Amino acid sequence: GRGLRYARSAALVAAGAATVAGPWAWGRWPGGDRWLLGGFVVTAVVGIVAGAWQASVHGRPGAGFLAPLVVGVLVRMVLVGVGLVIALRIGDGPAWGFLTGFAIGFVPLQAYEAVWSWRAARARPAPDPASR
Repeated sequence: GRGLRYARSAALVAAGAATVAGPWAWGRWPGGDRWLLGGFVVTAVVGIVAGAWQASVHGRPGAGFLAPLVVGVLVRMVLVGVGLVIALRIGDGPAWGFLTGFAIGFVPLQAYEAVWSWRAARARPAPDPASR
């Protein structure tokens, strides 16, 4: 359905972001490459799964889209917070690598999700207020 289509296209966006930004970031911070990869994977996977969940409930009556939105944000916050605390204990290289991986996995997927949601909302006719 719609959620699976979203997941496939979002995975392509994430892969594209890694392809474009990865070579720039890889090797940039001493000891940070594994953390770069970890920050990217954690953020991208959560973003793809939460976005697909949100896409699957998009347009349904009620506030069903809030659950995937809130869960996605909270899971990312917890994982990034924990990952960053651990990386900071190891050193600056891992911390910068982790934050960079987070940014590479987060920013393009958030932009894609915003555009996808905007387009999906425009594709649906507005509800008729007289029918309520």
